[in-house]
Amino acid sequence: MKPVVIAASLLLAAPVLGHAQTTPVALTHVRIIDGTGAPPTENGTVLMQDGTIVAAGRAIPVPPNAQILDRSGMSVLPGLISDHSHVGQLVGVHTGAQFYTADNITSEQAQYRRYGVTTVTALGNNVPRVFDPMRKDAHMGLLPVDLFGVDQGIGVPKSLNQKGV
Repeated sequence: MKPVVIAASLLLAAPVLGHAQTTPVALTHVRIIDGTGAPPTENGTVLMQDGTIVAAGRAIPVPPNAQILDRSGMSVLPGLISDHSHVGQLVGVHTGAQFYTADNITSEQAQYRRYGVTTVTALGNNVPRVFDPMRKDAHMGLLPVDLFGVDQGIGVPKSLNQKGV
């Protein structure tokens, strides 16, 4: 059986953490990859309280009132960062400026989140009237992933025909 890798431990408990909870949640029997380069912790536990990771590792004491989610065969790691993305430029296999909408970008962000990406850097061809309010909302946690960007692109001014974008 191939091990399943899930990025960002909160994704493993998303149904539980959708609302603030007072009952602790423990993800048990997971491989913990902490992103430091250290070897993974096998058969670990991640303990969360009110949407915050409060402990992670082996031999973590689990409160008796905790909801225990056995995640055997899964790995937990920090959220991934997409450091070069282009958002709002396509739907399916079709591209065009007409796709640069808040709804389309939010849909793309939800897909990134399902992949374990928690931060997206959109490089180029961003439309400020759409992108800037979305970036503000993302920084406040109102969108599926955090969003950074460079407005209409980087490089030589007027080197690209950005008409309609």
